[in-house]
Amino acid sequence: MRRRPSSLSLLLLTALALPLAGLELRDDARYRRELTAVQARPVPFALDAAYATWRAELAWANYQAREYGRCIDICTELVVLDPATPYYLELLVAALTRKATHRRAANLARVGMARFPARRDRFAFAAAIAHRAIDEHEHARELLAGVEAPESAGPAIAAYHEAQATLHAVAGETEEMLQHLIARVRHDTDMTTFRRDALFDPYRAEPVFIALVGKTLVSTDEDAE
Repeated sequence: MRRRPSSLSLLLLTALALPLAGLELRDDARYRRELTAVQARPVPFALDAAYATWRAELAWANYQAREYGRCIDICTELVVLDPATPYYLELLVAALTRKATHRRAANLARVGMARFPARRDRFAFAAAIAHRAIDEHEHARELLAGVEAPESAGPAIAAYHEAQATLHAVAGETEEMLQHLIARVRHDTDMTTFRRDALFDPYRAEPVFIALVGKTLVSTDEDAE
């Protein structure tokens, strides 16, 4: 039987895909420091190849710091500067989804599916996640109709279960999300994604989520890192 989120989680689902107002995570201070360090670096000349690398690092630092709006701005620039690099478009789509700009995220993910055939499944999942976040389940099913779990162990199967966990998380399907989260742990024990991702905010107080990912919320009797 499908287990829905707790009453607290259902309340939090009303703000799904946005960093919840006032929500403090235990490692927030660490990622703010890392962002500040990247921002403090000397800015490379705009026509130098190092400029795009620095901007990409800055985009990722903002993403990890849950500053999704700033990440979107930088990635939008990078996609124009270097449209042949799929990573920039992937990160842009991810940030848009976390900022609850789902329609634009889905549209750009479909562009990625067409432009980067080798990453078609990754962009298909990204588009499906955006569609499910706005209850467009049929679109999500169509996008994933031809996507199958990789047969061999390794990063590909870990990425598959991570994407499936995210897909079910945005739909509020707790049981399915946890099943894929457990499968993901079998192939990759690095929980950084789930510790930081705003799409998993509604589940941070769930006991099973805590058992798998660890405590991520700063409680009233604890200080942030």
